[in-house]
Amino acid sequence: MLKNQKEWSDISKDMTKWIKEEGAIDIIVFGSFIREKSDANDIDLCVVIQDDAENRVMDMIDSLYKLLEKYALKFHINHLLEKNFVVGGDTLVKTMLSEGTSISKNKPVSEILGYSAKSIFTYSLKGFGASKRVRFHYLLRGRGGSKGILSELKGRIIGDGVITLPVSKEDILKEIFTKWDVKFDIRRVLFES
Repeated sequence: MLKNQKEWSDISKDMTKWIKEEGAIDIIVFGSFIREKSDANDIDLCVVIQDDAENRVMDMIDSLYKLLEKYALKFHINHLLEKNFVVGGDTLVKTMLSEGTSISKNKPVSEILGYSAKSIFTYSLKGFGASKRVRFHYLLRGRGGSKGILSELKGRIIGDGVITLPVSKEDILKEIFTKWDVKFDIRRVLFES
């Protein structure tokens, strides 16, 4: 989707400048792009604005779209008022906390608030033969000095059939589990840093 890291750097610089010019609180990037999904087809953004700027939100979003149209990418822009973070219950706020990355601070929202966002996979290899089970564990943990996929994903096995890894790597492990026909469930959690 992105040509290179420089293109993302240019986009981030443009958005940082826009935040200052428009008086927004921040822009949060989230979704499949942040989770490094291999077939992400757009970049999801959420403009966080002060409550008293609500009457300008559509103009702000239009100006952001105009700024970003020079890039050959598809953007999907949402917005949140600052009070939504305090009131809670909004699914977009939950998504921002678990997977969002701040443009202005260049770090995950969870880290800004003193937490680390993780995905916990619970899975079952029921129905796997012994050979397939061993091959799957080699894929996860590695074999003979080679590192497994969990090392690359900064994940770890924390119990029988339980893996934790950063939310940003969630889609990669989902794709692997789906390819291997592994039955799994995912929960997101915030750990105090």
